[in-house]
Amino acid sequence: MFLIGKRDVPDQQGMSMVEMMIAMVIMVVVLGAAISLFVHQQSFLKDENEGTNIRAKGRHAINVLAKEIRMAGNGLPPNEGIQAMSTTSIEFYSNDDGVTTSTPTGAAGTVVATSGSNTLTVVDGSGFASGDNIVVYDPAFSQSHYSALTGASSSELTLGTAFTANFTYSENSRLVTVNKYKDITITQSGTNIVKTVDGSTTTLIGGVAANGLSFNFYGAATIADVTKVGITLNLIDPDNAGATIEFKTDVTLRSVS
Repeated sequence: MFLIGKRDVPDQQGMSMVEMMIAMVIMVVVLGAAISLFVHQQSFLKDENEGTNIRAKGRHAINVLAKEIRMAGNGLPPNEGIQAMSTTSIEFYSNDDGVTTSTPTGAAGTVVATSGSNTLTVVDGSGFASGDNIVVYDPAFSQSHYSALTGASSSELTLGTAFTANFTYSENSRLVTVNKYKDITITQSGTNIVKTVDGSTTTLIGGVAANGLSFNFYGAATIADVTKVGITLNLIDPDNAGATIEFKTDVTLRSVS
């Protein structure tokens, strides 16, 4: 009789547990790597989005400033739009409402405004009202008169400041123009770029760095010499509060001779 000894059989349950633990460790490592990659990608995308947003904001902001300053002198006599300028602020007049009229046409030599008078006959004064600032301009003699209105009707304007000289038609120009205008200042206040219109201030742009707005008048010695304005704007970098992102543009003024 032969005795058959019992063969050693691997513990299948024990092997399964070991394999399961190894698989779990591998899964944890893979999951950790996936989470780390996801977090890194999210951080990268966040930085990219912030960078894209600040640049888009900067481009929009510099376009807003350019549009505002391009209106300097709109509806005003040539070279009379800008009233004050510095490297950080600009003040100008502009007829941005487009309210305008003229005197009725007439023969050369007709006096339409007499020195000392404070009334002016116009074609259509319906767009004007008491308190409006106006400029009366004679293109034939490059003659202008500024005043606030104390009254207005469909055919006549009453000025708070009387004319200091006669306005007379010439052969080449047989009317004078009348334009309403606003007094506008653009400057920086704190971290904002603000616009003041006839004493009322609103914010144009926020998130501006300290000393973040500057103007360049390209060597113009006087206000009348200004034909182009350079604008530099620095916005705070969202990734580094101590750094800024710079935007620049140039604006050619409309009202230049």
